[in-house]
Amino acid sequence: MMARSAHGVENFIRSLFGRRTQGVSGKGRAGLYVCGLIAALVGVLMGMFAAPAPALAGWVVREVTINADYAYIEDIDPWLVALAGGQRGNKEIFLYEFSTGRQYQVTNNSWDDEEACLAEAGVYWAGGSAGNREIYYAPFGTLQNTRITNDNLDDFCPKAAGPWVFWVHDDGHDLEIMARNMVDRTTKQLTNNIYDDGDLSILSFDGRYAAWHRYYDDTEDSDVLVCDTWDPALPIMRLYDDTKLLGFCQAGGGRVVMMRWWETGGKEYSDIWSYTPDAAQGQRWQQLSTADPPSFFPVPFLGEVTDGLYTIYLQEKGQGNEVKLADNVTGKVVTLSRYTYNDYPQYQDGMAIWESRVDGEWQLFAHEMATGKEIQLTDTVGVYDRWPRTSNGRVCWTEPHEDGTTSLFIAELLGTGLVFEDVRAGHQYGEAIEGLFRQGVVSGTREDGGLRWFSPENVVLRAQFAKMVCGTLGIEVDPRGTSPFQDLGWDDPNNLYPHQFIAAAYQWGITTGTSATSFSPWQDITRAQVISMLVRGAQTYWPDYLAQPPANYAGSTLGKFDNTHGWNVWVAEYNGLLNGLQGFGPSWNPWAKATRGEVAQMMWNLLVW
Repeated sequence: MMARSAHGVENFIRSLFGRRTQGVSGKGRAGLYVCGLIAALVGVLMGMFAAPAPALAGWVVREVTINADYAYIEDIDPWLVALAGGQRGNKEIFLYEFSTGRQYQVTNNSWDDEEACLAEAGVYWAGGSAGNREIYYAPFGTLQNTRITNDNLDDFCPKAAGPWVFWVHDDGHDLEIMARNMVDRTTKQLTNNIYDDGDLSILSFDGRYAAWHRYYDDTEDSDVLVCDTWDPALPIMRLYDDTKLLGFCQAGGGRVVMMRWWETGGKEYSDIWSYTPDAAQGQRWQQLSTADPPSFFPVPFLGEVTDGLYTIYLQEKGQGNEVKLADNVTGKVVTLSRYTYNDYPQYQDGMAIWESRVDGEWQLFAHEMATGKEIQLTDTVGVYDRWPRTSNGRVCWTEPHEDGTTSLFIAELLGTGLVFEDVRAGHQYGEAIEGLFRQGVVSGTREDGGLRWFSPENVVLRAQFAKMVCGTLGIEVDPRGTSPFQDLGWDDPNNLYPHQFIAAAYQWGITTGTSATSFSPWQDITRAQVISMLVRGAQTYWPDYLAQPPANYAGSTLGKFDNTHGWNVWVAEYNGLLNGLQGFGPSWNPWAKATRGEVAQMMWNLLVW
């Protein structure tokens, strides 16, 4: 379901698996697309050998099947939360944990659960019958549902930050803003008036300031207000007061963004403004768009302003519109979209996303601010509501299928240097290591306090590489698998490593061992052995995936240095498996011990060749 540019991805996958034209579906497992020129969609399906599927350069994309006929993504930081179609035809809360790939159904009710938002330690949502919704909370650890409100009135639109959860409360007359401190369990009513307070959002990450839009029915005036919840007096500061009707107000990252709308002489106008408290300049508004042509849907269409650097919005142009990105400080505006019709603009953590209508179909695009690169993430037919979200270099969206299931896609940008403490951005093997981690092929050597280390200079053991090569190729390891090797030690029935991984590598002809009955699992593996096992694995598990060097091939850097490994090194070099290896040249020693970084690069080259 990836972009057309990657060797006709959709046609390749559909011809291989016979999928519907709506898009590729995992169907009962986590489908995995590794976004280089080729991704790892591996294993045996319907009795066929599956070569890796082509995909998008610089990205890893995972596909997860949700057993629901739809799923609306609400938030993706730190987990993913979505509203999924329940068995009773209602909305339920669904969670997906990025680090483990596990999915959870949080609620199972007869009513609709909606408006979910994530906090650092759990998820909030509004649930109940129409006009009588309550605010609920479930911690990630137990997912036990706890009701925060119980007033038989309508409570909705929860927003969480720091120790606080805020929501909108309908007291039967008008809308008021409420706040609860989840540490000391105290609840505060921030407003108490005869007007409607709505468009609630959080100005600061610590939850100190809440911002909202107030509408006066009697005069049709609007204003923007901010409350300091840390002050016991709950002081409310009015940021804006005008007869021009506010159509939208959102906040986050220390800024408030509002859209004004008004009509004059039968013509509609709208513009967008950004506010930031500045100690040097005082309270300051920055106009981000002109009133003509009108601008609309400022900030993430389904969320809040995030890091406070930019505001993204749509602006009318002719019969269509454009995606605009405005600098909140300078007011400088750039146009991101290239197509006539666009929708769902969002910005977060240096990534802008939106949907554009391409050849009659809505497709998802992403723009990376650091490099200025734009990429088309989807190329599917008949999908209109993907509910995309972006955060921390990650883009997520959903695509429903006719069989009552929904595919959740998780695209992650490689090369960010955010996965391992010892593999930062710019590391020679950084993209390979991060890509394999996103697949679940490698996990690192140490984790402490949420931080991970990969140890790219450490040497790889033969047993370790047997597991790594199975993960790279996507080989399903049989728990009952055996091998003729007698030097593997005790076989732990609760762990497939190392016995069953070595057995799988042996059964697929990837390894012959160091003798007929020995594998030498705890010996350091050499570069030549790594290359031979990768080439054998690809040739047996992915027939015809690697090209054979022609008879007149003279490009081998090392020559045929060994009867066992020499030809495999030729094949590997001809197919690009040795690209990017530090120091590779005529003096490169194939008998040297292979490091974790080198092994990662060769495995990644196999996947993205």
